[in-house]
Amino acid sequence: MESNFIIKWETVICVPNYDALGKPCSIIVENGRLIEVDMKPSDLINENLLYYGSSLQGATEGASRILGNTYSNPIAISEKQNIYWLPSKSPASDDCVWFALHHIVRLRAFGKAQTEVQLTGGHKIVIDSSFYTLTKREMRAYTLKGKIERRSEKPAEMVREEKSCYYISKPNGKVNYELKKQDKDS
Repeated sequence: MESNFIIKWETVICVPNYDALGKPCSIIVENGRLIEVDMKPSDLINENLLYYGSSLQGATEGASRILGNTYSNPIAISEKQNIYWLPSKSPASDDCVWFALHHIVRLRAFGKAQTEVQLTGGHKIVIDSSFYTLTKREMRAYTLKGKIERRSEKPAEMVREEKSCYYISKPNGKVNYELKKQDKDS
């Protein structure tokens, strides 16, 4: 069992599991291999987000800001590497499965409240989430990806207005700064 794992482009899915002693862990599918990691999925996702410069809380808050306050938002693991993941249900749930968006090939209804997810490499998993719910989550992940890409393509241009110049100082013993208008050449 691995004690740590870095999510990469090749990482397909993260499934919750329990070891022989009943401790939560994760099963990762990557490059046709199963890798058992000694962390529950939410901790593994958080550790990877920290590795790439964020956190699960930060990524969730960022996605909520971009998509609106929706339930179980997708997250950007690494925008630079184009790695976006989505949860099958609340990330706080012990049986939440995490999917790499770019590895989802097809969703298929499987009974009333289950969905079969076909993944790259021929992998399949049936999860306890309706087709409708999982399809909505997949669409939100594509929306998040698209919005982040559009925002990253052309950064907002800074508007530089040179109408006035100010001298900003903080006098001794004062709490606030003083703003004094001055000539541009001063």
